Amino acid sequence: MMGIMARERGGNVFATDERFCIDNGIMIAQAGLLSYRMGSVTPLSETSCTQRFRTDQVHVAWRA
Repeated sequence: MMGIMARERGGNVFATDERFCIDNGIMIAQAGLLSYRMGSVTPLSETSCTQRFRTDQVHVAWRA
């Protein structure tokens, strides 16, 4: 379905082998890039990682 929709709009879809579809690292990286571009910077010493957050529970401060 994604391929059809992309072709109809002049685009392409690139998918990887299912072996590599097991984490959302690229989504985390994209969120970090958006946050950085909006001026949000956190010193490494003040960062943390919580794997159990639900996406609807995370405060998104970088949205314009």
